[in-house]
Amino acid sequence: MLDIIAGDKEEVTLHINTEPFDNADELLLTELCDPILGGGYYFLKQFEGKPVDKDLWLCDVTRFVFGDISKKNYVKRVL
Repeated sequence: MLDIIAGDKEEVTLHINTEPFDNADELLLTELCDPILGGGYYFLKQFEGKPVDKDLWLCDVTRFVFGDISKKNYVKRVL
């Protein structure tokens, strides 16, 4: 996911939340991973108005940050 969002940059800063916010793109949970791998696969239809149409894996850190693997996350590039 970070490769897609970062584009040709070596670093990227994101704002991610489980609640929608202005100009955020939606990540929709498509598959919860087994406990050994952790995290889940999310479908990203578009990012910043450009089509992506890919399933992307988010590691179990999302469970640590949000307390659970949410059905939807919202993401926006900050830098």
